[in-house]
Amino acid sequence: MVTVSLMLPVLAMAAPRVTSDEAIRAAAKARLAEESGDAAAALSALIAAASADPANAAVRSRILEQALIAGDQPRAVEAAQQLWQSGQQRFDARVILITDTVRRGDWAAARAFVRGTDPKSGPDITERLIGPALLSWIDVAMRERDPTRHLARFGRVGEDPTPLWIGATMQLLAGQKAEAVAEAQRLPIINRPSRLVAARLAATLDQRGESAAAQALRARLVEGVNFFGATDPPLMAVNDARQGVAQWFGLLGDSFARTPGGNAELALLLTRAAQWLDPADPFGRAALAEALVKMERFDAALRVLGDGPQHGDRRALDLRRGELLAARGDFAQALAAAQSSSGELPDDQRWLIRFAEIARRAENPVLAEKIYDRLLAFTTIGTGDAKLRAALLVTKAEIRMGQGRWVDARPLLEAAVAAMPDDPETLNFAGYSALERRDNVPLALARVEEAWRCDTANPAITDSLGWAYVITGDVARGLPLLESAARGEPANAVINEHLGDAYWKSGRHIEARYAWRAAALTAEPDMAARISTKLSDGLTPATLAP
Repeated sequence: MVTVSLMLPVLAMAAPRVTSDEAIRAAAKARLAEESGDAAAALSALIAAASADPANAAVRSRILEQALIAGDQPRAVEAAQQLWQSGQQRFDARVILITDTVRRGDWAAARAFVRGTDPKSGPDITERLIGPALLSWIDVAMRERDPTRHLARFGRVGEDPTPLWIGATMQLLAGQKAEAVAEAQRLPIINRPSRLVAARLAATLDQRGESAAAQALRARLVEGVNFFGATDPPLMAVNDARQGVAQWFGLLGDSFARTPGGNAELALLLTRAAQWLDPADPFGRAALAEALVKMERFDAALRVLGDGPQHGDRRALDLRRGELLAARGDFAQALAAAQSSSGELPDDQRWLIRFAEIARRAENPVLAEKIYDRLLAFTTIGTGDAKLRAALLVTKAEIRMGQGRWVDARPLLEAAVAAMPDDPETLNFAGYSALERRDNVPLALARVEEAWRCDTANPAITDSLGWAYVITGDVARGLPLLESAARGEPANAVINEHLGDAYWKSGRHIEARYAWRAAALTAEPDMAARISTKLSDGLTPATLAP
């Protein structure tokens, strides 16, 4: 993400103190609606509470919070104005008021809100996070000289080139084409934010008649795309300062939404502001959906992805809809969304990997295998594609094993081992899969042993080898390995079941039951039923782990 390190504001407020019976009833109704995830109903009840208790600033704070979730811009602006006028010059209210003034083209008012920090409010987060870029875009809109001068303040927060890429876009819009083209040739593309801004600069160069520079920049972008990176929606040209501000808000919000531990409320605030400033931008819509997902507002995220223009290139939005629908178990709609995103299987490998995962989760093995075959066609035996090829073959074999087609899966695993003969994960998967089915046990055991020699610290591989020894009759050799695996992953149900079975075979029945109970805590239904029988009746050949 953009390398900005901040002490972030707390955007969500505590429950308000209410005074009248009417306000108390409205606040209680709002709390119930909030807890059920109905932001629109919560917003309506909070507005009623505010009418009954106009001086309650905490109610206004919650109105702003729920308006952001519901996407109600007028209510968000009204709440932000009331908070601001009451002396609550908070970061979220400031962003909403900046967004409103930029949307209306009141650039002088926007500049006043950017600069109007209350020194009593603590660290100047506006200045450090959004101020330099906003002041520069305001200068572009007001045709000031050298609008990029504010961006120099980003230098103290890291070496990220993203602000400089934004500066190149500003130069282009300010009529400094030569400078913008030179920056497009010079600046590095080192992370996702710089790649996104560079792609928008390429679209803007094209629109401004600099097609050669745009083509050269796109060639650099293609070279730098991470194979497993996200497939983003089309990145549109930046036509004016309003869209530039939307781009910056969306970029920051997207980074917070995608970063583990990132501030979810801040991600929502910034991406919602971006969408209000540029409703037609598909990237802003996608970023807003990710922020809502981070807040576990999945229905709202699905609505955002499904809204907007139904023409043009919606593939990325539809593919993401498919992933979210699959995550909540709505597999029929998930496949429909994913298929509408792809049409005939595209040549985009990143796209195919995500599409294949939806097909797998939807338990459509025919479609999944078709996609994996398409992916395998992109790989070449004996080249740097070996690890990817092995992974695809293993995944395709796993699909067939899930259908009970071990005979059809086995050749795929042999091909995977041939592609990556020294890869511990490939060796372990092939060996353990054969051991589960008691197929060619000597070869399977040899593969697991080799996998463990390559990676002795891996609990999953250590478990495989320990269990391999147990089922081949060498319990004394297998038990210490299973104990080591359980220490490495104490919550792993498979490892704990194996350990319990090994303890029982060793005559250590009390320890076996402890291990089985640990396994039962996280076991899938089939395993849980088997463990329940073992806890009741002890280990039998019928209840031995696979």
